Amino acid sequence: MSEDNPFAGSDGDDDYNPFEEDAFDKKKKAAAIKKAPVKGPATLTVESKNEAPDWAKAVDDSDKQKSEVAQETEKVSTPVKTKSQSVESVPLLSASSSQIPVPDWATHEEKPKPTRKAKSTQPESQQLQAISGQNYGGTTNMDEGLLSGQVELDGMAVDPNRTPNWPPFSPRCCWPFRPCFHHNFRAELPTWGYSTVKLLFAIWYVNSLALFWNFIATLAALDCKSCDQNSLFQTVGLALLFLVCCIPCSYYCWFHQLHNAVRRDSSLKFGLFFFSFVIQILVSIVFAIGFPGSGGAGLWGAIMQLGVGSSEIAFIMFASSILWILLAIIQIISVQRVLMVFRTSGQSLERAQGEAAKTGGQVAYRAANTDAGKTVMKGAASAAWQNA
Repeated sequence: MSEDNPFAGSDGDDDYNPFEEDAFDKKKKAAAIKKAPVKGPATLTVESKNEAPDWAKAVDDSDKQKSEVAQETEKVSTPVKTKSQSVESVPLLSASSSQIPVPDWATHEEKPKPTRKAKSTQPESQQLQAISGQNYGGTTNMDEGLLSGQVELDGMAVDPNRTPNWPPFSPRCCWPFRPCFHHNFRAELPTWGYSTVKLLFAIWYVNSLALFWNFIATLAALDCKSCDQNSLFQTVGLALLFLVCCIPCSYYCWFHQLHNAVRRDSSLKFGLFFFSFVIQILVSIVFAIGFPGSGGAGLWGAIMQLGVGSSEIAFIMFASSILWILLAIIQIISVQRVLMVFRTSGQSLERAQGEAAKTGGQVAYRAANTDAGKTVMKGAASAAWQNA
């Protein structure tokens, strides 16, 4: 610094004036710009450290985590073999499952709703045939070892072979004391006819009791000394015949027909029941009156015993007559009930005629396939050829 000019600069510039800093700065900047080579427009460089922004750091960290998880999964998925066993593969781990927690609602599986079975439009008798395998005259495909030849239907055992179990005799007994029919009302009969069949079954029991009491009353009448013994013996013989024959015949002719009509849903069987049951009602009325020599100990015989002074025999015959009268009334009421079931279950006379024609055709076809039927057909054909 010059002693003469205390305001002179360090470079010996005597013209330096501190009050002219702006001009000096401009000169200095201009000199620096001339010294630096500039290829393009002048730019202001900013010194910065080599640090990435925060969002870039997050991306790099996630990439590193994914690469590490991928390496771990490759190590886990490689087959591991030991001396005792070998593991071919291990389930792979996903990055999403290990890093991102899965909410509960995403992993919740809805339980399937129970489906209801469609209600079948077939009659219950046909459904029973399909379940039990019984084809009523055909063959069955049921397993012989399944429930020892039985099928469970709504908690009740159904025998597809319909093994006879009624009357409740042992199969080892000699004939006629053997089971002849199969009974399983609850499992085989539909609800619309179950109560009616049970009612007719009870009526059959009462009818059998009335026949037995009628025979006892005719035996008691033999004690009458003043009566015609020949007529009394004839009455006892007919009463015994009715007792032996009418019990099984009444079961087969009208009760069994009604049972099959309801079980098979058959209009033809209903017609056979009505025909035979009307005859049963007439027999009950005849026995209630008790005509002489008719085999019945009814009101007529009781009055005759009172006329000869046999009050004990008359009382027994009166009891028999009252039993037959009550039975006839119950039978008439039951006919009306069966007729109501006949109408409400879709039965008709035209349907019965169709079943009769079908049954008659089957019988004729079976008869024609026998040896005698073939012989008759050949003879009829030859006779027709000769006449032509």
